[in-house]
Amino acid sequence: MIWTKVQSIFKNETLRNGVFFTLFSFANKGINFVLLIILARYITPTEYGYWSLFGTIVMFVGYFIAMTTEGYITIAYFKDGMSGVKKSFSCILLTTLIVSCFLISVTSILRDSLQQILDLPWQYLYLAIGIAFFTIYSNICLDYLRIKKKIALYGIFSCSSAILVFGLSIVFVKYCLIGWRGCALAQFIGFLLFGMIGLCYFLFSKKFEPPNIKHWAKMLAWGIPLIPHLATAFIRFGCDRYIINHYYSITDVGIFSFAYTLAMAISTIGMGFNQANSINIFEVLGNKEIDVHKKNILLKKQKQNIFLVYIGGTLITILLGTTFIPTLFPQYSSASPLFLILAFYAFFQCLYFLYANFFYFYNQTKILMYITFSFSILHLVLSLLFTKYSLYYTCLIYCITQLGVSLLIRRNAIKLLNKQLNHDINRS
Repeated sequence: MIWTKVQSIFKNETLRNGVFFTLFSFANKGINFVLLIILARYITPTEYGYWSLFGTIVMFVGYFIAMTTEGYITIAYFKDGMSGVKKSFSCILLTTLIVSCFLISVTSILRDSLQQILDLPWQYLYLAIGIAFFTIYSNICLDYLRIKKKIALYGIFSCSSAILVFGLSIVFVKYCLIGWRGCALAQFIGFLLFGMIGLCYFLFSKKFEPPNIKHWAKMLAWGIPLIPHLATAFIRFGCDRYIINHYYSITDVGIFSFAYTLAMAISTIGMGFNQANSINIFEVLGNKEIDVHKKNILLKKQKQNIFLVYIGGTLITILLGTTFIPTLFPQYSSASPLFLILAFYAFFQCLYFLYANFFYFYNQTKILMYITFSFSILHLVLSLLFTKYSLYYTCLIYCITQLGVSLLIRRNAIKLLNKQLNHDINRS
């Protein structure tokens, strides 16, 4: 019976690819998760707190470095083929170069003030810009391999990047004894190397053409509304770290960050399966030969399968997390109850992934921005009011606001899909 279920999973392309993409996501998207869990045995909660603060800076810079236009390559491929990919890459290259120069100039002018405000050495602000820049081209290369369904190459590229960063981190932290700074340096070297590989691949294989101003404007109109949408992660988790540091200590920042990172294993599963699922959704929606009724059936089946995977992944992660935190990481044992609450937040985030694909395909990113940004502001207000009383309240705020986001995204996604499919019927 179990073997039959396993065989059925691997016969289903979406689920089969989802399994592989999830495994590779732990090595690529989940680099911080894997590293921070293992390095927790070598760095104290205080060091963990500083590393967590550095991560928020990288996160923040990453939203602006390409104006989030890098995600348009997947959309362009399914709408315009390789021509769309070439035009999009050129525009991304132009955007990242302009924004990077601007950020470096601002950092140089305000270096001392930024160091005092952010409580981090100024040299690491430049390091954050470099990591964000080269991450773009590493991810573009991965996205291209994903849309071409070259799973083996995708795995080799992502796993090699993860192994390099992991190995360097162990050397710098355990043997060179430079703490969280070793993690930052290892991440920079890893993304520099693999970002250059991605950049050179597109340049030398001539997968680019001179920037098209109209296409660039179209990409910016698609990407810029996603900045506040994606910035919700910084407004939530990034600001919460500073709020916790204000009311408690940097050690508590480390404990909370550890619990959050562990819960994000569920989100990593969600992203991994969504990488495969989104490609199949785009293929179904973009295929003009499939009638509307069949599209509805295929999409409904995909949603049901992925929903069951998310439930299973959440339950397994909760079981493993609550079992191994006290035994493997005794200095982080106080993170266990925080992790249990945040696990539900991560599950609600997976539901968001499931329905956000429709907004990306139909270029309705502004709706995503309005919903997610509004709830992130609500989250920030609630955190400012209640975090000082207990970190449990902070975790509950994550669950409440993410549930609200997921329900609204689901409602609007269904309305958008029905509207677009009805439009296709009338047009035909």
